[in-house]
Amino acid sequence: MIPHFHEAMVSYLFLALVFVTSVVGLFHRSFYYANIFQPSQVFSGKRVWTLFSSALVHGSWMHLLVNVGFCLVFMSEVEYMLVDDFGPLAGRGYAVALALIIIITSNLIDGFRLRANSMSATVGISTLACAMAVFYFIYFPLDGEDTPSYIFPSFKAFHIALGLVATFSLAAIFRVKGNQFSHLVGCLLGMMTAVVIRPALIAEMASYIFTGS
Repeated sequence: MIPHFHEAMVSYLFLALVFVTSVVGLFHRSFYYANIFQPSQVFSGKRVWTLFSSALVHGSWMHLLVNVGFCLVFMSEVEYMLVDDFGPLAGRGYAVALALIIIITSNLIDGFRLRANSMSATVGISTLACAMAVFYFIYFPLDGEDTPSYIFPSFKAFHIALGLVATFSLAAIFRVKGNQFSHLVGCLLGMMTAVVIRPALIAEMASYIFTGS
């Protein structure tokens, strides 16, 4: 269930900002081009603000609606979990830090790879959406169903998280259309930040994998 506004206000306000600025960018191309992330520019010391501002614009309505839709589900749930664990102030602080770290770090990693390509440009929050999905599923890794079967003994949240990482790894290896490398980076950042914030999840997964409990 999607949290109420007061339970995930950072996520909702951020996504509202993304929606508004992206709509502006769709109708005013000068605003759009002023905020896209171009690795060749940033790694030569220019337009550094686009490391973050590129998240505020999208290339098409479909791009915008899909990204905002996924983040509406997963980013709001992640903030809700953080607020529940650490309280409103610290939880929302973590949510802000996560968004900034994931957006900027993923652009730096992907941008370093593409820095020599003057035609390369990135926009949107696809990477953030991937990161939030993996974070959500691995933060409490043993959530899920204990339904015995001959194929899968049980179904846990971390199975989905690892499945997403594997899916985008294969997509990147086989060069499926789209910036799959960036999506993979987002998945890995979501996993790593979840571990940093809640390191106990490693022991929980290890215990489940090796002892079944």
